[in-house]
Amino acid sequence: MNSELMRQLKQLAEKTIADCTHTKQAAFSQQPMDFLLPSGDEKYYAFWVRDSAMMAGSHLVKDSNLRRYLELIATYGQNGPETRPLRHGLELPPYVVTDHINYTGGAVFFPGTYSDTDFQGDGIYGNLPPLDDNYYFVAMVGDYVSQTGDTTILQNEYAGVRLTDHIKKAAEGYYIDSETDLVYSPYKKFAVNWGFVDSVAMEGRLLFASLLRWNAMQVLEKLFPGQGYADRAEKLASQIVRVFYDEATGWFWCCDAAEKQHDVWGTAFAVYLGLLNDRQKALTSQTLKKAYQDGVGVHGYIRHILHEEDAVPGVTAWARCTVPVDLYQNGTYWATPLGWFVYTVGLTDLDFAEQILQDFLCHTRDNMGLGTPYEWMSRDGSERSGLHYGTSGVLPYLGYLKLCGLQP
Repeated sequence: MNSELMRQLKQLAEKTIADCTHTKQAAFSQQPMDFLLPSGDEKYYAFWVRDSAMMAGSHLVKDSNLRRYLELIATYGQNGPETRPLRHGLELPPYVVTDHINYTGGAVFFPGTYSDTDFQGDGIYGNLPPLDDNYYFVAMVGDYVSQTGDTTILQNEYAGVRLTDHIKKAAEGYYIDSETDLVYSPYKKFAVNWGFVDSVAMEGRLLFASLLRWNAMQVLEKLFPGQGYADRAEKLASQIVRVFYDEATGWFWCCDAAEKQHDVWGTAFAVYLGLLNDRQKALTSQTLKKAYQDGVGVHGYIRHILHEEDAVPGVTAWARCTVPVDLYQNGTYWATPLGWFVYTVGLTDLDFAEQILQDFLCHTRDNMGLGTPYEWMSRDGSERSGLHYGTSGVLPYLGYLKLCGLQP
């Protein structure tokens, strides 16, 4: 382990969380409260479930703040036991967890809007909400219990329901394939796979949401041992590898539909979670290293899709995306997956993994005045968005921790 590298990564993670924490007066709180926002520049001015959950895995979020976020989601951010119809054919399935919560306490279940009314879009971001927030809520509760040792919160009631039941219901999810227990999406009435591809429409069984579902089952097994969650996790793990893993290349497919593509982020995340055997891990580690050398990464920022596998070169990276190529999620570079990526590469080449992290930190220091770490940027850095971005600054630290065999 490079102790100086670890120190710098942790320092960046702590700074980023501080930059992303903004004190706001909310309608549901008598006193101003700290909100952990996705970025320091308040590009997203509400409380986002997934970003907060991803940063909570660092155990660097204050205990009291993290507890308040769980209470906020359980009180305001989860649908009840009945399907709720919205305008334009949108629906909220039972117990679905919101995408983000406004400072009024209003729940916004779809990306691309701050409306917490029955008008939450026209379906461009899915007919059902993104598939990941249910599982991120479960993960956040697990991180809170792990960080604080406080299991009594599980028996507390929010909106008349025990937290235990909130997360168990959330983990059941929706759009679940009955044969494999994998998450799927029908294209004509689709749901976003997960929030960092919310401009992308995929169909069939989905890799990333299924990985999050597997992780949620692991969390529930730790919280409620002996209640069958270990068996469900084992089944999911075997099906994820069977359906999505490409033995010939070491990549995972993003889905199993006709227009499936190799998923750079999902591949790294699957290895990070521990789903492959030693032979498969070695192959995938070497595959990701070569991909980085061939241009899938720059200064530690990682593309979603391999250049040579763009659906229509020069037009779009993803097969179905609502934004132009080389903007937002359609062919730009992001630091969010860096921790997963360097963990995977480091399994066979620790020096190279550490070089990537050093390059990322150097780029961050050199461009701090411009707002690094960014949410995303173009390869040459001329286009960039999301300044002092939370997951960009926190997840590289988590990846290196795990690579060094350490816990947060």
